[in-house]
Amino acid sequence: TLHELDKYIGRTKQNTAPGISGVRIDHIAALPSELCSRIADLLSIPLITGLSFESWEDEIVNWIAKEEDNPDINRRRPLMYYEAMRKIMMGIQIKEVTAVWRKHGLINEHNYAFQAGMSTTEPIMHKKMVVEDAIYHHKNVAIVDIDFAKAYDSTEKFAKDISLRRIGLPDEGLHF
Repeated sequence: TLHELDKYIGRTKQNTAPGISGVRIDHIAALPSELCSRIADLLSIPLITGLSFESWEDEIVNWIAKEEDNPDINRRRPLMYYEAMRKIMMGIQIKEVTAVWRKHGLINEHNYAFQAGMSTTEPIMHKKMVVEDAIYHHKNVAIVDIDFAKAYDSTEKFAKDISLRRIGLPDEGLHF
């Protein structure tokens, strides 16, 4: 709906890198209300029909160095540039689906990664306070960190599909 489109645009960072078309979210935000309404109608087509727009299949991948001055290909992460319309439609849907998952306890409350409004600052501070307490009270402490290297960079599509099906996402939701 136009209301959902307006809400998404209002909470989204503007002037970000565009997809192949060159259209950015701020371009859409600057349109008159009547044209935004037509865009909202267009965005409902994939949801109603299960079909997507051909232009949404094209993506730009830009490999960014994780560490400055380190050219090693294994120390890079991919930045994906999607078409603005696809980003908007996905953003609206992700917010709605995530709300349902949270309501039904499918997302652990301690999952801080890639969650809107969540930050890894809190768990880092907990760990820091445990260490400081151990030092202050002369106690032994053991802390284990697990780094899932490339956990989010290289997930196979089939693994994502299996995981999403397990928590109840219908097949139609897997194709966007």
